[in-house]
Amino acid sequence: MFVYIIYSEKRSGYYVGQTADIVKRLKRHNLGIVPSTKNGTPWELVLQIKVVSRSEAIV
Repeated sequence: MFVYIIYSEKRSGYYVGQTADIVKRLKRHNLGIVPSTKNGTPWELVLQIKVVSRSEAIV
């Protein structure tokens, strides 16, 4: 499980999320599949932190 931060130059903003598969999730953000980030493509991964569980990720 990962907590991640991505950045969109187009939106001049960041998005924080959590996922088990960071590569797949970033791809989904950049394909415009994720509704909350589809207007900000392309997204760049700026930080990823490995966590033990989803409950740790959302603390």
